[in-house]
Order: sequence, then structure tokens, then C-alpha cells
Amino acid sequence: MVFSTDPRPKFVTTNVSPLAMMASTRLKQAFWGAVSQGTKLTNRERVAFALFNSAYFQPSSDSRFLTLISAIEALIEQESRSQAVIAAVERLKDLVAEAELTTDELTSLKGGLDNLRRESITQAGMRLVSSRLGTKMYGDDQAAAFFKRAYGVRSRLAHGSFPCSKEVSATLGPLELLVSDLLTVPHLPDGSLEWS
Repeated sequence: MVFSTDPRPKFVTTNVSPLAMMASTRLKQAFWGAVSQGTKLTNRERVAFALFNSAYFQPSSDSRFLTLISAIEALIEQESRSQAVIAAVERLKDLVAEAELTTDELTSLKGGLDNLRRESITQAGMRLVSSRLGTKMYGDDQAAAFFKRAYGVRSRLAHGSFPCSKEVSATLGPLELLVSDLLTVPHLPDGSLEWS
């Protein structure tokens, strides 16, 4: 690089290492609550905790964001849809079976239709988040609305319609808190986010 010499250039450098602090009472309450309850983690919770922890070691905001969303997905259990929806899906499967398709095409379409028998990941995630976190705010949204918005960002990011980096970055902080709360609430003595 070339710099003019009049006035002489000055160079400044700095390093910043941001550090987020958590009140020790919150950690102690969750820890001793889990110990006193004899809590055992489910397989889903084990995977979710592993993903949550590994998010801190991701090299980019995008990969950290996707890892945190995956931690929520690990906790999600999709419920069956109504009998009316299931009956409609079965009728569609009958139509597909009558079509002149290859075996691979039939198998693929039937598998896709079977997935319609259960609620979507977005619906199941909103139900999970709402049941555990209620109306707690994350950014400008209540828990379920925030999850829905974050999952939309995830879908665009994972499927090639890339959201801008500002959108991912703006969602990342509240998402981290939401995942932490989702994992912590079931192990608090009173199941509440209201710490003393």
C-alpha cells in the first residue's frame, strides 16, 4: 500500500474480545434443580445440549446460527395432524399409487405424503417454544413468533436463498438465549424462567 508522507501516516490497531456474563445464581439454580430432581436427560436433550455447546466453536455466524437452530430441531417432536388431514393424505396416496410412475418416484411421493400426516417443523417448534417459554420476549417478538421468524431465516440460509448477514447476526443473540432457555426450563425446580 502507498501512503502520502505529508503528514506522516499513523497506524492504529486494536483487538476486542467481547465476553457475555451470566449471573451465577441462574446456573446454580438450574444445576442444583436438576441434581435435586434426579433429572436424566433424554436422548433429544443430549443431542440438543451437544449442538448448543458446539455452536460456540463454529467459525462463522451462519454456521453458528444453523447449529443453534439444529439444537431446537433436536427437541422437536411432531404430532399427528387431525383425522381429516390424515384421510385427505391417504386419498392422495391412493391417487399416486394409480399413476404410471417408476418405483423410485412412487416411493418418493408416498414418503413425502406420509410426512404430511404430521405437523410441520415450524408448527411443532412454535408449540414447543410456546409451551416452555410462554410470552417471554426475544428481540421484539414473543418466543413462538421469534422461533417462526428465525426458522424462516434458517430455511432461506439452508436452501440457497441467502438472507443478508445483518439478518443472521441480528437474530443470533436472541436465538442463543432462546435455545439456552429451552434447555434450562425443564430442569429448574419450578419450571420457571423467573430467577431470583
